[in-house]
Amino acid sequence: MSRLIVPLCLLVIASFPTQAWAERADPPIWIVRNADSVVYMAGTVHMMRGEDNTGLALYSELVAKSDAVWLEIADISNPPPSMFALIAQYGLSPERPLTDVLEDADLEALAALLAEHGVPLESYLDARPWFAYLQVTGLVLGAAGFDPAQGLDIYIEELARSHAIPVHGFESFEGQFQVFADMDEATQVGLLREVLFEADRSIEELIVSLDAWTTGDLAPLEAILEEMRRSSPEFYDALLVERNREFADGIEAILQGEGRVMVAVGLAHFAGPDSIPAILEDRGYSVEYR
Repeated sequence: MSRLIVPLCLLVIASFPTQAWAERADPPIWIVRNADSVVYMAGTVHMMRGEDNTGLALYSELVAKSDAVWLEIADISNPPPSMFALIAQYGLSPERPLTDVLEDADLEALAALLAEHGVPLESYLDARPWFAYLQVTGLVLGAAGFDPAQGLDIYIEELARSHAIPVHGFESFEGQFQVFADMDEATQVGLLREVLFEADRSIEELIVSLDAWTTGDLAPLEAILEEMRRSSPEFYDALLVERNREFADGIEAILQGEGRVMVAVGLAHFAGPDSIPAILEDRGYSVEYR
């Protein structure tokens, strides 16, 4: 089961094949409206491969005709000055280093993977398992050609600001850190172990899923999320279900106003029975898939 999906399609703190994206005229979007408001909902990928934005014509069009844009985090390209303090608070535990948490085989695998990237194991030992997981995942995805600087949310944010369109955020960096920090240690260790021992397979699954998405097919992504739900319900609930409900609450609040708004959050929030569109439909809204 590919938990590498988290930095790509679920959390900003954390792509798709450019050619396939360019071959599709429009990415999938979801629309919900009432008498006074229209909300265009689009899935983002936080780390992309390549620099070709040819396939982003529809997203550019949605931004240009929107009165406001809502992202997971409003100013993702400029972390707050308190970022290092947040990392120390939520992501580090020098009083319980990884040598006290991981088994010998895990530490050996971590040391070997880090050595491949020229990173000493000692620099990771104070990290809590969830933070080590995100950092290692970033190394693995970076080696596979994924670049956070090319993320869709950054593209959308910069485009909106160039049109003087207000950009808002549903969440904060601290809030996303808390999602992980509140998980029990065993769940955090499970995340780290998967990226240590199954990274190659996970990357293959991700590429297949994201490639399918560019053709409008969410089935492979939904299969990954269903396996996540079965194998790690706490992780699934925290990363998806609870946050999707909060996103849906935010969209309902937007609908109380007027005008056209673009909502762009991680792609995985739009897939499966616990997705944002499914929650809105359960609450009585008609959601158009396009």
